[in-house]
Amino acid sequence: MYHPGKVLAVIKFRSKDTISSDTSSQAVLEMWDGNQLTFDIEKKIAPKVKGGDIVLVDYTQQVKGPLPLPRHLVIKILRGSTAKDVWEAYKSYQRKKGGRSRQRPTAEPAQKSISPKPLDTPPRYFG
Repeated sequence: MYHPGKVLAVIKFRSKDTISSDTSSQAVLEMWDGNQLTFDIEKKIAPKVKGGDIVLVDYTQQVKGPLPLPRHLVIKILRGSTAKDVWEAYKSYQRKKGGRSRQRPTAEPAQKSISPKPLDTPPRYFG
C-alpha cells in the first residue's frame, strides 16, 4: 500500500542547518488526507527530493518484533502530469468523503435533564 504526500520540507543530513547523527534524510509531508508527517527518504532518491514534489510513501507491512508495522519510507518522486493527477485524485476523494473539515456529531446527554452549563467562574486547579 502506498500513500501520496506533498513535500513541505526536506531535512538533509549534510545541510548547514542540520546536525545529524546519521546519514539519512527525511521529508516533512502534507499527506493527501490532511495529516502532516515526517518520513525517511530512500537513499537513492534523497538528493533529488525538493519542496513541492509529490512523493509516494511505502506503507507496506513488515514484521518487526511481535507486530507488523508499515515501512513509512519515501520511495518515489512524482512530477509533471503524473504528480498533478495522482494528487488531485486523492484530494478529490477526500473532498467527496467529507475530509477532516466535516464536523463530528456531538453526543447527546444520557439523561435529557442533564445539560452542560457554562462555568460562571474559572475552574480551580489543585497541585
